Amino acid sequence: GEWMMTELKPCPFCGGEAREDTFEVVTKYRRRTVDAVICQCGGMAIGFDKSDAIKTWNRRANDDK
Repeated sequence: GEWMMTELKPCPFCGGEAREDTFEVVTKYRRRTVDAVICQCGGMAIGFDKSDAIKTWNRRANDDK
């Protein structure tokens, strides 16, 4: 999609390649689709939208943010 302009950093946990994904979250009252970046090791970042998920994924503990 149009949001691949932002490069995904390697997984902070295993160094593996991450990919974008969406999945459905079903609560007692509603169902919604969530954008996420995931790695096969189980690392995951969830966002309000795709760019937010990527931003969260790419943020690192040693960043000055």
